[in-house]
Amino acid sequence: MTVFTLILALMIVGLAEGGRHLDVEVMSSRRNLRVTLNSVQVLDARIGTLLNDGTQAMGLHLLTLNQHSGAVIMKKTFNTTEFAAGLALYPVLTSIAAGRIAIFAVLAEASLNLARVTRQLLAGFGVHSASVLRVRNYLACVLTVGGVTHGDAAVLDADTISLNTFASPVIFHAVIPLSDPDSCSWMKDNNKRKKFCSQYDGYGDFCDCENPLPLDFPKQKLANSVIENIPVLIIAGNRPTELYRSIRSLLEQPGGAPEKILVTVEGDYPEVFQLLNLLQIRYQSFRPALDYSTLLDLNDTRVFYAARISRHYHDALQLAFRLHPNAPAVILLEEDLIASPDFLSFFNQTAFLLASDPSLYCISAWNDLGALHTSRDTGLLMRVETMVGNGWMLTRRIFQEVEGTWPMNVGEGDWDMWLRIDENAAQRECVIPAVSRVFHYGLTGAHVRGPMTIAHFAGHLTTSQPNIWLKDTHKLVQTEYEKSIYELLESPNIVFHNTSLSPCNKNYLPKNFTETLVIFFEMTQGLDKAGWALLAACLGLWHLDTRGHHRGLFRFNYYNTTVLAIGYPFSDYSYLKPPKICMPKKIETTTELQLLDTLVVENRRRHRVADLEEFLPSLMLDVRIPSFAYS
Repeated sequence: MTVFTLILALMIVGLAEGGRHLDVEVMSSRRNLRVTLNSVQVLDARIGTLLNDGTQAMGLHLLTLNQHSGAVIMKKTFNTTEFAAGLALYPVLTSIAAGRIAIFAVLAEASLNLARVTRQLLAGFGVHSASVLRVRNYLACVLTVGGVTHGDAAVLDADTISLNTFASPVIFHAVIPLSDPDSCSWMKDNNKRKKFCSQYDGYGDFCDCENPLPLDFPKQKLANSVIENIPVLIIAGNRPTELYRSIRSLLEQPGGAPEKILVTVEGDYPEVFQLLNLLQIRYQSFRPALDYSTLLDLNDTRVFYAARISRHYHDALQLAFRLHPNAPAVILLEEDLIASPDFLSFFNQTAFLLASDPSLYCISAWNDLGALHTSRDTGLLMRVETMVGNGWMLTRRIFQEVEGTWPMNVGEGDWDMWLRIDENAAQRECVIPAVSRVFHYGLTGAHVRGPMTIAHFAGHLTTSQPNIWLKDTHKLVQTEYEKSIYELLESPNIVFHNTSLSPCNKNYLPKNFTETLVIFFEMTQGLDKAGWALLAACLGLWHLDTRGHHRGLFRFNYYNTTVLAIGYPFSDYSYLKPPKICMPKKIETTTELQLLDTLVVENRRRHRVADLEEFLPSLMLDVRIPSFAYS
């Protein structure tokens, strides 16, 4: 075996006599990863060890240290042996405050799903060896964020795959200087911020030494506000950095104020509570009501966490309405959702619809079909039959209606799926925007992993302007909306799409058609996804179920082409179907459905939108496109 060992940098930093320093030792290998600071072991990760979320401890490990004391203030593991796990690197790296000390090392393997764009991100951050890391190779790097790389070492072996071996360990030693204890402005003038920023990392310029964000965000008045007494409820767990971004996105926009926000937290997490106290946000902690031991019988973590989340939502809504007795409604967010700059303005302009139209039961800031290439008009609103979460408004009346039967025990299902059943929907609809008003920032969750993030969340379009006037909000009431839909479908600008090409063929739809295209596909009833799954997956839309339609009509853009997809014969608008028109085939086998699941993770690459992708540098656009049977 030929082993090529590359030592990019291994140095002992010269220090002035009497200077404060930190002695760092790192060992990166197949079975063990150890980090020692001034002879104290602060990390001992071994292959087979499980993290708190149940995943393996292998992959790329990151520790950040307080640059004044050398204390560990953040630990992260990115299991880049799993598809799309590298997506989590971008938000973490960009959230580390300048001046922190960062240590990177590999346990077992880290390169399998380390995409080119992620390698470039790491190299730009100072981990130069990441750009040349091979399979089963190891690295160790110590750097000052925004400053110098103190040492970067890697063992690169090109033959590990062919010989089924692992590279030799990297053993790294460096002595680096610590900063003056009084070098940060927040260490001098605010004891609360000093304590918080000394203990924790991941808050970016909130803990910046030179120009930290103010603790009190300037209040901006929301013009013509009708939602002053409607609170924003944030459902949270132990993800404080994500929670901070969500809260900050609210406080930085018109109508955002600390007293308007209520956070409910399931569990006891000191970092979360210290953050909320620092931001002067009201919160309530709930003790987890369900015992993990119930899994001994169910052996299903997804079912268990579904019940816990459902109960948390129920208890949080009860609390919000009790603390705000005059509130007619509540706006809900989760901690990994970032609100657009016009999030509160969006609800301010649409709140009257819930109060005046009994055929509606929610307003949502999220469009399930709103990918980069399928949503354009920021002022357009639509009605859909599916209850849509991810930033939504629920009235007190509707909550009281469903409160008594809300699923709260293991095995009763997910709260959002339960709200969508016919008994609760009662033929009511939700109003959604064509372009979403929230961005799903989290890579993983109770039901979301990396592949789903790539397929349906990472490339989701969100507005960026604070003042967007919504079009014809009065036409969202039921009678007016139906009238506008019929007018649209029966207008002379409609063209019925008739082709035998597969929806996966790149020529299936034009990107810049000036008239509205109508597509018919097979759909026998509201939950029949066999026809929609193929069409949606091929076009880069949500395909896992038939959410996002109004009476069987799906409305979206394909780049600059307006498309109306009608499920035949289920849709009320099926009468418009011309005779002998071609319809896409239905999915008929499990194998075909699995092929679609393979396809959708490539949709961000297959449906490129170059002018928007510059705002989403975390997208993994360099993975290979699999061959696909329907193309």
